[in-house]
Amino acid sequence: MRQDSGGGFRRQVGLVLLCSLFALFGAAYPQEDAFFSSLRREKDPVLGRSLLALSRRTLVTYFKTGKVSWPREVPKSLSHRAGLFVTLLVDGRNRGCMGSLHPTEKDLAAETVKNTLAAALEDPLHPPLSSRDLPRIRIVISVVGNPEHLAPGETRDPLRFGLLVRSGGRAGVLLPAEARTFKGQVKACKRKAGIREGAFVEKIAFETVSFRE
Repeated sequence: MRQDSGGGFRRQVGLVLLCSLFALFGAAYPQEDAFFSSLRREKDPVLGRSLLALSRRTLVTYFKTGKVSWPREVPKSLSHRAGLFVTLLVDGRNRGCMGSLHPTEKDLAAETVKNTLAAALEDPLHPPLSSRDLPRIRIVISVVGNPEHLAPGETRDPLRFGLLVRSGGRAGVLLPAEARTFKGQVKACKRKAGIREGAFVEKIAFETVSFRE
């Protein structure tokens, strides 16, 4: 494992939101589409266990040592590139969620490490987590695929599709099944982004394959 100091990560992760927003709107690579299509057809339990174990190890290492461990040798299952979100639940409640629709790192392993610590320390909607929270944290990792821009008036099933809305320099995201209706999904995304209720927004729907502890 390559290790960096926690301070180094905090300086670096300040750019995560900016990098993530850039990745949210980029074009998917063909290999991303092929990987996600395969994953959606047959949910890979080995990949899920590897992602969750790496995320857990990242949290334990950081909270016990203050250091960030980046994998030097990446197993084949984590060598793909894809956007992903890491959600951290404490006592069943969301206490941090960070990620992007498209990859910002060289592989799923690096994506997982970065987004795990960003969710724990840098989610602007929640206070940072600490070592005291570690035993109560449960991890959900959502691999992203098939983002599509929606035409005005077009909707998607919020139980199956996540949604990103943006207006100007602001953007808000909800993962699948975090809202019961499309209208409620749009409203919640606007609220998270600080976008006024009646503002016109660009909408991007996306699918996920999720793994949870």
